[in-house]
Amino acid sequence: MRIFLLTIFLGIGISQLTGQDIPPRLYINQTVVASDSVRINYEINYGGFVELHLFDEEGKKVWINGNVKRRLGRYVFQIPSRPLKAEMRYTFFLRYKGEEYHGSFYAI
Repeated sequence: MRIFLLTIFLGIGISQLTGQDIPPRLYINQTVVASDSVRINYEINYGGFVELHLFDEEGKKVWINGNVKRRLGRYVFQIPSRPLKAEMRYTFFLRYKGEEYHGSFYAI
């Protein structure tokens, strides 16, 4: 229990404590669509640069944003509803440590 709390507090990767190589991974936890914005909740197991690419139904890129996160943890990309059209399906990917993680949503 103490190692777990120390890991969270310091932002130390599990592999640094155990000596095992655990590959970097991003988890898309939830996409929340509201009238004023869309929030993409995600989690990373190491600090690093996370980049969001958002596309409309025709494949046109409508939004791009990137953030450097220094620690493992849960984070949110928030997209304002301004560039989005109601009832249109949007796809996105989050790029993290050379991998892409895909998702989609319908704007309201």
